[in-house]
Amino acid sequence: MNPWPALGQEPPFVLPDDREVIVQFNARATERTRLELDLLPEPFVGRLDAPVVLLTLNPGVSDGDFALHNDPAFRDRIRACHRQDKVAWPYYYLAPEVTGPGARWSARVLGPLIRELSLGAVSRGVALFEYLPYHSRGFGHARLEVASQAFTMAAVRVSIASAAAIFITRGAKLWSTAIPELVGHPHLFTTRSTQNIVISPRNCPAGWDSAVAGIRQAG
Repeated sequence: MNPWPALGQEPPFVLPDDREVIVQFNARATERTRLELDLLPEPFVGRLDAPVVLLTLNPGVSDGDFALHNDPAFRDRIRACHRQDKVAWPYYYLAPEVTGPGARWSARVLGPLIRELSLGAVSRGVALFEYLPYHSRGFGHARLEVASQAFTMAAVRVSIASAAAIFITRGAKLWSTAIPELVGHPHLFTTRSTQNIVISPRNCPAGWDSAVAGIRQAG
């Protein structure tokens, strides 16, 4: 069952089943790894049934994120995604009116797909799943497990069963340990560069055709 529609309306933004573990972690965390609970968690961005899936580690914290998350319209986008409402821009960082670090990152990583297809098609056809849903300035959470991760892992397993094109962009060992079925998935791809994770014919030749075909078929 999707736990995210039950997220509280005021900070700290943490699910009840995750709270104790995260409070304990933050009590000894560094500034770099502390989980920022004033920001809405983003366990996934996009439609859970998208034909193209990106797997990464956790949402970051950059200049502008706090202001963006204080924008009621942007908060509404995140919560609509939590509920999986039908919206015009499921991958909300691609909505033309959304700005900030996440929008810039998404435009760069998905830029070749957008140019090949269209902004709307990629917003409908791509989903991003975070290994850990809570924001931090840097990742140092390989040993941290929270209850809400179970829903994310189940959603990725559904993507595997639906033959989605899955790109592990960060944390390959963590994802493969959590979901061993990924290792044998015939549509699992990585980019040639672990630093440059742009989905393009040159950086991911094996997965490019699958991604384009999946998005086109989804419409």
